[in-house]
Amino acid sequence: MKFVALALVAIVGVAVARPQQEVTVTRSEFENDGEKFSWVSELSDGQKQEQSGFLKQIGEEKGISISGSYSYTSPEGELIELQYVADEHGFQPTGKHLPTSPPIPEAIQKALDIIYKNAESAGKKH
Repeated sequence: MKFVALALVAIVGVAVARPQQEVTVTRSEFENDGEKFSWVSELSDGQKQEQSGFLKQIGEEKGISISGSYSYTSPEGELIELQYVADEHGFQPTGKHLPTSPPIPEAIQKALDIIYKNAESAGKKH
């Protein structure tokens, strides 16, 4: 037990002693005219964030539509890029690193197609 504690202290000590990279802002822009806005921020470690938005009519009310993206390099060295839209339909992210649903098996898709076709036919009879 004492050995495990000493090993843990040594690992933490090495991690803390490791030189830390200073991250600085290399680009920062912002525009806002009251109806639309946009901003961009880039850091010296390769991180980048962008966002823009505008007011829009949604039914009888005004709302906002926002789109943007951000990217960074993961600790494993992989470039992570995410794009998104946030509007009256909610937050909609896209990115290669995000999990996706598996495809619907062929037999189940055929059954669903039959169900939809029968539902459409039943609706037309009324």
